[in-house]
Amino acid sequence: MKTLISLLAALFLLPSCTRAQDMSGHHHGAPSPADAVETQEWAKQRLAKSSRHQEWVKVKNGNREVNSFVVYPEVKTKATAVIVIHEIFGMSDWIQSLTDQLAEAGYVAIAPDLLSGMGPNGGGTSSMDRTAVGQAIRDLPPDQITADLSAVADYVSKLPASNGKIVVTGYCWGGGQSFRFATNRPDIKAAL
Repeated sequence: MKTLISLLAALFLLPSCTRAQDMSGHHHGAPSPADAVETQEWAKQRLAKSSRHQEWVKVKNGNREVNSFVVYPEVKTKATAVIVIHEIFGMSDWIQSLTDQLAEAGYVAIAPDLLSGMGPNGGGTSSMDRTAVGQAIRDLPPDQITADLSAVADYVSKLPASNGKIVVTGYCWGGGQSFRFATNRPDIKAAL
């Protein structure tokens, strides 16, 4: 229990630390898409160096498929699963890096791209520019978000590496969604 509380406290403080890293190139006004990509280069590099097994899976939710990034811990026992809900900027390199860091801490971590199928040609976050991502996030139906997250929870809880326990965390927009989801899913063990 102390480990779970420590992890949750670290997750709460981590966004402040990572945002501080991004401030080196800070300027006033909205960053260009090139700036947004550049500021997450460190996250891409961290992911590339990870020894953990990472994969993209398609989680079925009725007629929808939710592209989800899964990272497995390097442990011999079954692990608690953590659902990572992305911020208003969609599925970013930072969210993928955070998902990897949770696996490094011993959790099966999964980050669904809740914009799956919402972009051009049925794409997700990566198929849209920053403005389109923000608009698509605002337009997501709450019931679709809950259903997508529920499908992801069902999927991850049944993985052979999972012990069936589920925790949910989110950042920015995803933080609100994590609490909303926890109120709709009684088997969630913790939310932040």
